[in-house]
Amino acid sequence: MRDHPARGELILDLWQALGGAAADMKLEALALARLTAYAWPGNLRQLIGALRALMALGTPGQPIGVDDLPIEVREARSPPPMPPSSHRDRDVANLDALERQAMQAALDACAGNVSAAARRLGVSRSTLYRRLGISPGTN
Repeated sequence: MRDHPARGELILDLWQALGGAAADMKLEALALARLTAYAWPGNLRQLIGALRALMALGTPGQPIGVDDLPIEVREARSPPPMPPSSHRDRDVANLDALERQAMQAALDACAGNVSAAARRLGVSRSTLYRRLGISPGTN
């Protein structure tokens, strides 16, 4: 997580997948910047837990601001140092595998219905097809 090349995009994708967008709760730009800058020593699991807590404690229709963030995230100022590239490559591979597992689990839970799985994940059908390496009409 800490060496993800597009951490802000990942956080926004997770926010949407977890239902933050569906609850009409947006992350303010400064809050997103602080979430992006935080080192996330617990890696992806800690980030997902923090996002779920923000959704649970937030008010639908109201933006999530810096004051809503946990204090350790609020005080983060700059991104952590990058680990050696061998660690980055392994972490990216692990994240890719986790993403594929989540997509396959959603597809299985929806009995192979790509449209329903895509809605459940908050992504487009074409994203699901592309990332799972399947062709339309083969499921």
